[in-house]
Amino acid sequence: MIKANIQEEIYNSLKSGKQTALKVLRYIMSEIKYLEIERKKEVTDEEIVNLLQKEAKKRKEAIEMFRSGKRMDLVSDEEKQLEILGKYLPKQISTVKEKLKIIS
Repeated sequence: MIKANIQEEIYNSLKSGKQTALKVLRYIMSEIKYLEIERKKEVTDEEIVNLLQKEAKKRKEAIEMFRSGKRMDLVSDEEKQLEILGKYLPKQISTVKEKLKIIS
């Protein structure tokens, strides 16, 4: 399901000329295909989410490093990439109140 959504978004980005989105989504698809080749089977949505979380973590670390190096041009690029990845990640619970509502 996620894989199909990413493929569709690649097509839409290609048509609309969104280069940053196209670059990020193509990279993610190549990583998904690499996983499939490595495991010799189709990857599940859960495995794709794990891959996306790892990539998001890399982007967050890069943002911190670029900020400390005062490279704001690269910070904005990484933030755009992180935003694109975020579309395919499950929503995170951000506040303690929201967590408690779910638990009770």
